[in-house]
Amino acid sequence: MISPLTGIVVDCGSGHTAITCYSQTATIKQTDKTWLSHLVDKGNLPLTDIIPGSAGEAFQSSTLLGRLGEFMDSLDHSLKTMEMSSRDILFVGATGGVRAAIEEDRMSAADVDAIREAFVERFSPSFTMVRFEVLTGSQEATWEHVAAQTIWGGRVGTMFPTPASNSAEGIDIGLFSGGGKSMQLGRRDSCLSFPFSTFPRELEERQGAHPDAWLDVEKWDRFETALAEKIKAEAALHTPFTGAFVGTAMNHRAAKYSEIDETPISAAEAVSKLRASLPLFRKRTGELYEKMMATRSPDSTYPMARIVAMHTCRLLLVLENMFEADAQLYFAKHGLDEDGKEIECEWTVGAMYDMANEIRAKNAVHVPEVLCTQRKHELTDRVSEWYSPGAQPLHFEASLTSDERKFVHALCEARGDVMSSKSEGKGADRHVVVYDKPVEEGVVRGVAEARRGILSKRVDDWMAAGVQDPLHFEPNLTTAEREFVHSLAAKNNLGSKSEGLIYHGDDWHIVIRVK
Repeated sequence: MISPLTGIVVDCGSGHTAITCYSQTATIKQTDKTWLSHLVDKGNLPLTDIIPGSAGEAFQSSTLLGRLGEFMDSLDHSLKTMEMSSRDILFVGATGGVRAAIEEDRMSAADVDAIREAFVERFSPSFTMVRFEVLTGSQEATWEHVAAQTIWGGRVGTMFPTPASNSAEGIDIGLFSGGGKSMQLGRRDSCLSFPFSTFPRELEERQGAHPDAWLDVEKWDRFETALAEKIKAEAALHTPFTGAFVGTAMNHRAAKYSEIDETPISAAEAVSKLRASLPLFRKRTGELYEKMMATRSPDSTYPMARIVAMHTCRLLLVLENMFEADAQLYFAKHGLDEDGKEIECEWTVGAMYDMANEIRAKNAVHVPEVLCTQRKHELTDRVSEWYSPGAQPLHFEASLTSDERKFVHALCEARGDVMSSKSEGKGADRHVVVYDKPVEEGVVRGVAEARRGILSKRVDDWMAAGVQDPLHFEPNLTTAEREFVHSLAAKNNLGSKSEGLIYHGDDWHIVIRVK
């Protein structure tokens, strides 16, 4: 029998911080949830508010670490109100908002390290495991996909009772979630993140905009046009998505107020419904708008109409440009655990699974494996016989023991000038893969080979021309492409920085200079 582990997973999102308590054995249960708020004004408290000069003004301190201390005070206060049978895990994960702050140079690597150290120092006396991480978009999508499989896996036939969803492609329930700064799409074969932000500076109250700025037609058009351009640029890099997907988070919220949630619907049908409701939300009129506003607390300052309108706009643009018309969708906030109690589909579910498994692995009695000489020769011969320039990746069986995996990795490291290795896959399918060339340092996953070649050639041509003027890239680069360009600059001993008039706005772009 597996003894239960209790964990707190803190989701530091773009506009809020959510705290969820889980109990995990062979299955997982959500036992409690709350949201972090400023101790002074009780408003939402995203982690990015600790950045000096940000929109978060309800702090006594003016420094990042001082504000972080107040953030942790608020977290500690909230934790004391939650019921926990034990304190095994505290995992604090930062997502799109912090990723954007790092990309925009508002938060440095040193800041992230300081935040990590502060969390560990503050909470280690209270929890067995304490960890802080800035999640990559791919990691966020992967954990959300785990959550979808945990909650809805095996129900594809009842959730999507159409012939298309019962095909081989539809057996795996994909995950399609929306946050404030990004959207995630997780499937068995790939987990992707897209930088489709709904935080344009000139429409965002927390960044100084008037609460009714979004009603200005010109400002709204600028937001929608810039968003559409980013979505179309990403769409050009992918085959249209098909199959069955659960829509969660802000995608669910947009669907809910357009009354297309909790029922199977095709992408084409969803686009039609969303397109009909968007003008009502923007004009603040009609039955759908009135129903939506009736759910808002009378004393709430939450800009519900603007938020829902922006997420409705984003959702219909993504479905229209990136999904096949017959792709099947089911928008839901939560499912039910084995006891029939609600469990929300968030990346926090996948994180809890991984952290719990890590604790159990550390507590397990480890019996050292002895790798005999003959087995070492067999593995060495297999790699040697496989290797030739241009060879397809060599996939080892998932059944390799821990010591056998380590030996293969060490073998490739010793031959690092011509080959490399990494572990791929999840769970029982995780295995070692060997490649015929070293992994280039700094290359970012998520950028297609052809696109990497185009970006690399542009930098190479600029360097070959001996031009001293800075090289400016277009603002519509994806997050992965921006990271790749930064890595190109570092590789060639060049300076790179994101610049522009507004953070993450139409003019925000990368500039490369000679140091």
